[in-house]
Amino acid sequence: IGIRVDGGRAMGLDTSRVTGGVALALGPRPAFGAGRSIDRLDLDAYFPVAAGGGGGQGSSADAAGDVAADDVVAGVAQLLDTFDANLDLRVGRLTYRGRDLGDLRLDGTLQAGVLTLRDLLIGDFAEGTLRLSGVFHDLAGPTPRVDDGRLSVSVPEPARLARLLDLNAESPLSRLEGLQLDSRLAGSLAAFTFDGNLVALGGEIAAAGSVSGLPAAFALGDGRVEARGVSGQRLAAVIGLPADSPVARLGTLGLDGRLSGDLDAVQVDGTLRALEGVFSARGQIAAPTGEAPSVYLTVGGEHPDAAALTRSLLGESAVNPGAGALTLTGKLTGTPAHLSLADLDGRIGPTVLRGTLALDSSGPRPKLTAQLSGGDLPLDLFVGSGGGGGAGAPDARWSRQPFDSAPLRALDAE
Repeated sequence: IGIRVDGGRAMGLDTSRVTGGVALALGPRPAFGAGRSIDRLDLDAYFPVAAGGGGGQGSSADAAGDVAADDVVAGVAQLLDTFDANLDLRVGRLTYRGRDLGDLRLDGTLQAGVLTLRDLLIGDFAEGTLRLSGVFHDLAGPTPRVDDGRLSVSVPEPARLARLLDLNAESPLSRLEGLQLDSRLAGSLAAFTFDGNLVALGGEIAAAGSVSGLPAAFALGDGRVEARGVSGQRLAAVIGLPADSPVARLGTLGLDGRLSGDLDAVQVDGTLRALEGVFSARGQIAAPTGEAPSVYLTVGGEHPDAAALTRSLLGESAVNPGAGALTLTGKLTGTPAHLSLADLDGRIGPTVLRGTLALDSSGPRPKLTAQLSGGDLPLDLFVGSGGGGGAGAPDARWSRQPFDSAPLRALDAE
């Protein structure tokens, strides 16, 4: 480490130029106040290179990659517990693990191991900004915690943030077109509460709740989510679904939901508004993160136009235009490959349908099994867009238009 003094209040530290002042109070617990400005600071140069790591010129990123991030954080945390300080720092550019952050500003107080961070601003964070504040306790202990933590992130190109976090190009974060996050946090890494607002996917998403049991387990308490103006097409792209998937066809959607549970089972109660309809689900999802989660849900739905709904979701409809509104309730159970809708009570226009539907999509072609009963079943409601005599031919016993069988080729049925 090389230190040089240029005169006045300017000082050089290796390749960094430091300006400002420091007031130092010596005693059993040292304390100082610092108002300093540093043009650039390369942290990678101050951490050791692991055995076998690159050490030549231009190997800063390789050297940084050999240093575990948690070891660095632990070392800094232990250091902060040895002194008190009042800090007002500015850093033009900071390099860490081969990544550059620009325009850093820190305003805070360190007292008896408690860091009161009034404001930490990174003005150039993956071409966006990051702002953090809060009161941090037990920084050198096993479970650091924060009171009144506030985090704000605004990134116009999240793919840059994904690269900064070493995420691959196929990660959901990389697929976002932009994001703005404002959140509040309190607690530790083992248990915390959160309340945040995310602007992304063409709309706005608010979420709140509590998380506990980490890192060995996970439990979510009183989780709440509210989404407005979210684009189904953007959502499908982010989670890796095709552009013609039912999710992508949802258009602009809204969601109100409550969630609670753990990795074994999650209780859900939600309402989705999309495609001019309202759809609800309430119950339990077992093994939500497993390969074959199981659902036990009471579901319902209302839509003013059954034909328009099925056409929007599937691209084609086996229900004739003008069939009428759709309403239904039932109990949805099973896994994604084997779903059953029991206690079905539905209506398409004047037609009542009751019974059970089962969908088996485990084979090469989906198979739908239906056991339905109801009143009169006018077949011209279900012959597709080409069927039915229409209002212009009230005396015709049969339609002269060809039967559109395309919807029937999509699956087997009995």
